[in-house]
Amino acid sequence: MRQIAVNHREHTYWADVDDEDYEFLNQFRWSASVRRTVIYANTSDTGVSMHRMIIGDAQEDWQISMTGFWEHKLDNGKTVFILPVGYIYLRKMTVDHIDGKGLNNTRANLRHLSCREQVRNRRLH
Repeated sequence: MRQIAVNHREHTYWADVDDEDYEFLNQFRWSASVRRTVIYANTSDTGVSMHRMIIGDAQEDWQISMTGFWEHKLDNGKTVFILPVGYIYLRKMTVDHIDGKGLNNTRANLRHLSCREQVRNRRLH
């Protein structure tokens, strides 16, 4: 396991990633998205989250019937969708951090869940 710096103003957080993902992820600049109880890592240029870059968007999300999204193929072979501002809540599937820690981006800690499952899971942490 390795760590990647995630910056937020004058504070630096550290995201845990697996060794096989480190080289790919380390080429990006990362900024922290600080929510009420969780901190996530997002690329500074497109805003794509680190966890989505690691496992990609779920196959089920490829069926979305809306216009304006951008399908982006990453160098690691994964696909993520860049949604227009305001469309984030139209996702059918999201990436869940099993332990509830947004900076633990190891593959063993990430899974795809429906939005309903994600909300139910959030209450457990």
